[in-house]
Amino acid sequence: MFSRLLALRKFLGGHEVLLLWISISIVLTLTGPFGTFEHMPIRIRAIYWPGLIAVALVFAGFISNSVPSFAASWPRPALEILRVAVFTMGFAPFVVIVSVQLSPEVTLAAAPWPYMVAYVLVITTAISVVRQSVIASLHDLQRDTQEPEITMAYPLLRRLPAGANAEIVRLSVSDHYVQVHLADKSTHRILMRFVDAIAEMTGADGHCTHRSHWVVTSHVQRAERNAGRDFLYMSDCAVIPVSRKYRPNLVEAGILKPIAERNRKAATPRQNSHSLS
Repeated sequence: MFSRLLALRKFLGGHEVLLLWISISIVLTLTGPFGTFEHMPIRIRAIYWPGLIAVALVFAGFISNSVPSFAASWPRPALEILRVAVFTMGFAPFVVIVSVQLSPEVTLAAAPWPYMVAYVLVITTAISVVRQSVIASLHDLQRDTQEPEITMAYPLLRRLPAGANAEIVRLSVSDHYVQVHLADKSTHRILMRFVDAIAEMTGADGHCTHRSHWVVTSHVQRAERNAGRDFLYMSDCAVIPVSRKYRPNLVEAGILKPIAERNRKAATPRQNSHSLS
């Protein structure tokens, strides 16, 4: 849950999201679609639309970081359709409730509930198509501007900007971006799939600890268990969670100790105290 909240915070803190919120809010406030121009004065629209878009962005960010947890293996089009459906069914009732509170005519006379759902679905689908088109174009642009003649230890290093020469400590994922964390504590965002980024680290001694985290073994300083969960403490001061799915691999690699061994060591002091008494 903590990792999802952290990913949501990074998503909402991006300059792209802030620019998207400002631009859409201004356009919708001035144009007043869906009957808001006729039934709401501009001072109400200036509150209604920015607030509505802000909630939509938060909800979209939460869905974007939650849906992949149980559908990570789905094809990208199917995953996007699922996101659009979940967003529409969750956000449309909120739009109706807010609209009724501010101006009952908007939903009761101008746009009944089924039409509001249709509006949200159409707009969300359009935004999704544009979003995927932009992402695909950026992927193609990155691929075309790469320099294939450069040979490095790991292909992922070719994607880093010039001067980024420090060792890679770990990889993390945020929406469609992979964040490459270096030993000098700098972070670089790359638009690519997480599985592809890991593939480009082939040959490195590293492990997945979580669906959103991959770490280099030599930069793991220690492992601790807290409240029934394992965490890795990295050389860049990051604390990385370990999920149950990847725990056996880390135990086999010697990064984590088996639970049975840990319980045996924890029980030894208690046995000694009983013998002394």
